[in-house]
Amino acid sequence: MTRKRERTQRETGMARLPAPPALFLGRDAERRRLLAQLGRVPVACVSGVAGVGKTALAYAVAADWPAPAVYRRAQAGEPLASLLDDARRALAGGAVRERDSDDERLDELAHALDADGALLIVDDLHLVADADRDALLSALGAQLRRGRLLVTSRERLVSRRGADRVELRLEGLDEANARALWASLDNLYGTSAGFEVVWARSFGNPLTLRQAHAGDLGNEDPIADVVASLSAAELRMASLLALAAVRLPGPALVERAGRDGRAVIASLVRKMIAESDATGLCVHDAFRAPILACLDVPTERARHGELAELVQGAALDAVVRGREVTRHLVRAGRVADAGTFLVAHAADFIRNGAAHELLRAYDTIPAAERSPAVTIARARTLTRALDVRAAHDELARLSARGVEDVELDLALAQSAMLTAELRVAESAVARALARPRVTPEQLVRAQTTQALVSCHLGRGDEARAQLEAASSRTSIDKHRAHLMLTHAFTLWLDERAGPAERFFAQARALYEGDTTAYQSVALAVPLLAALLARLGHADEARRVEREAETLIAARGGDRLLVSDVRFLRAGLSYDLGERRAALDAFAACQRSFDASGQILGSLMARAWRGRVLHALGRRKQAQALLAATRAEAEVSDVPSVLALVDRARLADPLHALADLPANPSGESSESPAASPRRRVLAALQAAGRGDARAVEQLLAPTRPWLSRADYALDAAIAHLARATLALVDGDARRANREHRRAEALALAHDIDADLLTELARRAGDRRATPTQAAAATVMLDGRSHELRWPGGHAPLARRPALRRLLYALAGGTTAKTALAVALWGQAYKPSTHDNALWMNVTRLRKLVAPAGLGIEATDGEYRLVAADGFVFVAPAVRTS
Repeated sequence: MTRKRERTQRETGMARLPAPPALFLGRDAERRRLLAQLGRVPVACVSGVAGVGKTALAYAVAADWPAPAVYRRAQAGEPLASLLDDARRALAGGAVRERDSDDERLDELAHALDADGALLIVDDLHLVADADRDALLSALGAQLRRGRLLVTSRERLVSRRGADRVELRLEGLDEANARALWASLDNLYGTSAGFEVVWARSFGNPLTLRQAHAGDLGNEDPIADVVASLSAAELRMASLLALAAVRLPGPALVERAGRDGRAVIASLVRKMIAESDATGLCVHDAFRAPILACLDVPTERARHGELAELVQGAALDAVVRGREVTRHLVRAGRVADAGTFLVAHAADFIRNGAAHELLRAYDTIPAAERSPAVTIARARTLTRALDVRAAHDELARLSARGVEDVELDLALAQSAMLTAELRVAESAVARALARPRVTPEQLVRAQTTQALVSCHLGRGDEARAQLEAASSRTSIDKHRAHLMLTHAFTLWLDERAGPAERFFAQARALYEGDTTAYQSVALAVPLLAALLARLGHADEARRVEREAETLIAARGGDRLLVSDVRFLRAGLSYDLGERRAALDAFAACQRSFDASGQILGSLMARAWRGRVLHALGRRKQAQALLAATRAEAEVSDVPSVLALVDRARLADPLHALADLPANPSGESSESPAASPRRRVLAALQAAGRGDARAVEQLLAPTRPWLSRADYALDAAIAHLARATLALVDGDARRANREHRRAEALALAHDIDADLLTELARRAGDRRATPTQAAAATVMLDGRSHELRWPGGHAPLARRPALRRLLYALAGGTTAKTALAVALWGQAYKPSTHDNALWMNVTRLRKLVAPAGLGIEATDGEYRLVAADGFVFVAPAVRTS
């Protein structure tokens, strides 16, 4: 192995490859051919009968490979996912992301192999199912560029989807090399006669030659003869190796074998039953079945029990170790011990991106024999693997059986919250808090879950008060940090970024140096990025987002955590002004939430999608989506989503125009990326008043934003403002030019055309189109306080109440509450204002009727009805 490769494997933490056998003779030509061919094609397949030297040749190629190399022996009946994930972790030197499908795993494996020009060796691929074998060979054959795949098989491998690869059928050694091997064995173990007889029968098979040299080539089935000749100690050691799916540590085996352990192992190695190197010992595959055939059921179970202890001490990948310990315990009949082991080591699987592997391990325990602790842990794993509905149903069934367990309460509360069954979640967490024996860790988990449930029930302030009280009662920094982080998260949910940042800072200070608070710390970093984006610290938000991505990748496979982070990142994109990216991100979140049964997350993602659609000017689509989301949230009784829908509707430009603050350039609860929208709408209003100076002052700071595709609607509104201003100045040509620019943006960026028309109308530009505007027949001129129409006019200067009412209606104000403010500057009171408002509307109807205008009354509203030729030029200042 080259120094470069040794350094690479040491730095990535990959396990060492098995070394080639000391007597590797007669295969140099094949080794050179494989190395040369792998320089040109991505896949090499070595086939041949048992004992011919396929694995030894693969080890020799790996020893000369100039880049990282990893080895995996295939197991009969195992899913392809296990093989692929083991290889991915070996290449990564640790945790990998959990993936949904084998296609995704194959894509990521190909990328990892290509990144370092690495070599993956899969031994005994004939044991893998045909479809899985075909998928591996075809996918990697088609995708690999720098990385390489070398597989061995007793059968010639055929792939239904062709890809460039080298095929090598390994035959026995020629006579010269067979004699050289025999002579080397003479030097190692002493002279043995009879080569000519052996050569005639062995066909040059190295395994057969070595067995004959050891005196074991007698009858037609030499392997059976060798196994039959084993001593009790040798058979015991051989059976351990045959039942193991991984290499076993030599020192531990020697210790278990007793005083003669070294001699027993040496004998097995000499007879080619066992292979030994620095990585451990394994049985030669040709001997596995004959050895296992010698074991009765009680003996086999006993050996599996021994292996469960041996494997726990082996230097193995955490997932491989957990899988093998569980397998041996179950095969030993120690099902309860297997469940206890899995519950204790579940975090190892999750952290390494192996939730599905953990589920397969749980499922080796019969459902009828699973303890409540195992059932709860399995349900939690289903949640981590994003099968939330199944997890919730399993926990609900366990609770219905009357099982009383605080862990059951907490798990059920979480799954019920995710599935939007908030009342069930509230009851479950209340039971947890009322349990007589609750550990401090369980108490904090219950308190944080209770706060989140309360927040989604619309009781955010109450939840935060409970968190503060809980924080004051604990002196454990980690627990206080959890509580404060939850406090910050609830504030983020309620879109109160300023206070959230303060609580986050306190939590982060308490987390410093605590690597055990895995999930909360991992979630804290993307939450910080989201808060920074909301507060306008774009550069710092992007930096922290990169830090979050690195952290999540390093911490691996908690897919529930990854889905939460994906949602936070979608909000971050929106607050950074990346509206189209945010729309795609929230849509992806919704698809993931829907697939996993996370109803709460799906509703929230849909509400956010509605907000982003409003920001992009797709008003009709936004309204339909928000209406459907509100209806589902009402059925599910999720107040937090109802509030989120209401806030999303505030992003409707028509609503924002009507509710524009007095100082649109001042502070806002939204991120700075929302400032251009407030400014262009204020400019549109100023244009209706004929205030050219205000229009330019408001639009000037928005120019860097308006050049971006995400701000096409804002750019179109800016053109509307200039068109309205031109109309006020009597410059129809300029007005038409600006309108055409606005309409072109609407067409190019899928903006609702009706939205621009209505925005212009409400701001004082009553033209439905430039052509209709040029033929305007009715003018309400706020500058001269006069209503003009062909053949008549109505002065308004001496009619302040009617004038204020007419201007409000012409500007788009319809609600009684707003009309009361426009008329009298007072908050609306039905007993005080209804009668007076009705009388003024009656008088106004008579005044505007000759101009062809009308006023319609609906429940709580009045609306001005005007023909297309009506134009309103708003007054330059507020009338009195």
